[in-house]
Amino acid sequence: MKVCFFSHGSGTNQDGATLSMLNVMEELANRGHEVIGIMAKDVNLEYMKKIKNVKFYFIPSYDMRLDLSRTGREVELKYFVKNKLNWFIMQRTLKIFKNENIDIIHINGLNNGIGAMIAQKLGIPYVWHIRQLMEEDLHQRLYNQKKVWPMVKSANAVIAISKAVKEKFEKEFNREITVVYNGVPVEKYQINNHSIFDEELVKMVLPGRIVEGKGQLEAAKALKYLVDNGIKNVKLILVGHRQSTYAQEVEEFVEKNDISSYIEIQEHNADLRSLRGTCDIGLTCSVKEAFGRVTVENQMAGLLAIGANTGGTPELIEHNVTGLLYQQGNYRSLASQIEYAIHNRELMKKIAQNSYQYSVENYSIKRVVDQVEKIYSNIIHKDMKKW
Repeated sequence: MKVCFFSHGSGTNQDGATLSMLNVMEELANRGHEVIGIMAKDVNLEYMKKIKNVKFYFIPSYDMRLDLSRTGREVELKYFVKNKLNWFIMQRTLKIFKNENIDIIHINGLNNGIGAMIAQKLGIPYVWHIRQLMEEDLHQRLYNQKKVWPMVKSANAVIAISKAVKEKFEKEFNREITVVYNGVPVEKYQINNHSIFDEELVKMVLPGRIVEGKGQLEAAKALKYLVDNGIKNVKLILVGHRQSTYAQEVEEFVEKNDISSYIEIQEHNADLRSLRGTCDIGLTCSVKEAFGRVTVENQMAGLLAIGANTGGTPELIEHNVTGLLYQQGNYRSLASQIEYAIHNRELMKKIAQNSYQYSVENYSIKRVVDQVEKIYSNIIHKDMKKW
């Protein structure tokens, strides 16, 4: 089977949605499928070069997602022009498909809809993989939603990465959506013989872009609360790109409250696996994660996962069984769970071990691709019956 993936327009190609797509592509190629990737940005090339038997085309296109706060005539004009330019980009991409006999198009995320337009023009079945809640997690909307939504409704199959995403968009599109949880390659995140809570100092890591939706300020406030209440054997490591006013707000909070000795902010760390190997707790403080790939990565690394009780996170963490949950938006609730973990170390080790076993059994990339292959097979068989 020959499958073509369309990326959702990531600026880094290192975000959870893109990495999850690349993992699926790699596993499909390993199983003997022909796989092509249409990427909107030629970044993170070193990672993609390591993926064997996948052909990549880098065709710049314009992201049609915009922040909810961006309004006005100037913004509308800018996105109107982008939308028109994407039409010409779609025509250019069509030329590639004349030389490729594609069986299925797989669209990764809600964005400009170029992949669906090509699929409809050429009569190729297409799958739409929804990896975001949009307004709730990214605080964004699609400029061309009226154009894209009918194409999603017409897809041969729609995949959601969590029940939270499924519930929202089944109502939105009035159609059946299949849940396929994200998967990660176990061998890339597994840390052999990783023992946690052995040292007096408890280290926590929160990876992800430093933006409001990821909740780094909430984590910083929780840590300050702990320190103010005499719990000083803690350290928080924030890892992520910080090109935002929110990142400045986090840095100013740390500096103003004189807690820089307790909080370390790293711009980027290419070796998160090694960093996790030095930590005890992995945090997910997002306002509302569509899924929460970082949570699974933390679980597979053997960390104690502590996450907010919103979005897809409670689907990954069962409180006191595979991790700890706290009340999102309440830094004292987060601080309370961290304190509970510090005072119950042996129990936390058991919970982390449960979490590791659960994540390996349920969120491996092999399990995900088994489900994706089944969806493809159903589509192809239905298509053949038409003939």
